[in-house]
Amino acid sequence: MPSKSVCLLVGNEEFLKEEWISAARQKIFKDEQPAAAEVDFGLMNAADVRDLAAVFDTAKTIPFLSKKRLLVLKNIDELFDSKPAQEQLLNYVRSPSPNTILILDTDIKEKDFPPNKFFEQLSGLAYVKTFKKIYDTDLINWIAGRFAARKKKADFPALELIKQLKGNDLRAIDQEIEKLCVYAGHRASIAREDVQQLVGKDILSGVDEIIYAISQGDKKRMLEASFDFQNLNKKDFGGAAGLFCWQLRRLLRAKGMIKEGRSQKKIVGDLKVWNKDIEKFMLQCRKLKALWIKKAVKEITEFDLRVKTSGQPDVFLDWQALLLRLFALASL
Repeated sequence: MPSKSVCLLVGNEEFLKEEWISAARQKIFKDEQPAAAEVDFGLMNAADVRDLAAVFDTAKTIPFLSKKRLLVLKNIDELFDSKPAQEQLLNYVRSPSPNTILILDTDIKEKDFPPNKFFEQLSGLAYVKTFKKIYDTDLINWIAGRFAARKKKADFPALELIKQLKGNDLRAIDQEIEKLCVYAGHRASIAREDVQQLVGKDILSGVDEIIYAISQGDKKRMLEASFDFQNLNKKDFGGAAGLFCWQLRRLLRAKGMIKEGRSQKKIVGDLKVWNKDIEKFMLQCRKLKALWIKKAVKEITEFDLRVKTSGQPDVFLDWQALLLRLFALASL
């Protein structure tokens, strides 16, 4: 039966792990004097631990100021190359100290776990908790939950825009949510406009306008829309490129669904196209060729790489040159 004194954290979502460890620390030292959370808590990285036996000696000693000691040993996959260290750890976990809670951490992905016999044995002895990356609908629900925890409610366009602007960087998302809740003050609801105002310019609207102009063969409209990006820094251009590819891939998926005979209702539902954008989205889908979309994604990805690796501070002219190439390709 797994020990309640040893917990193994698996997965590569560091933000959720850190929150879980913080909550465990608060729970363990909740009724203790303030100094206990410092004196009887230890955080170590396996790569930096020269004497693993000393860690377990500490685990076996009576806590100084509290009923329980909490030790966290991160990145234990660093023990892959040391059979003696693995055996030391397994020996302790087989008979852990009742006075210490030991948290072991590995960033091995859930789908790859257990990667070897050592972890297979360890997972049979310890309580295992997984933390995997969050995507798509689960991410939207997670963002909504973070607002709810702060007694706020965000509408779906606001949730979607946060996801588009921040990807699945949970730490960055949580920081923006905190700012939005402070910004909203006594207001209980958060709207898309709040996200636009505080988190950043709605880059997706600009991207969508450019794609629409290309689909209509309207070079003037495309170039006018491109000036929305004139004041972006290099990092924001990377975000714009990511959103551009994201939107193009949605169009490519929609074209594939049309070929499969899916209804428009099914397509816009699965791809979560907002009602006000349905007509525009489907028009782009019909006008733009699949081959162009694939070439455009390749070109934009290469542009994104150049932006990230170039020492050139101003990339707006390169951005416009890219759009003109894409426009010419779409006209062929």
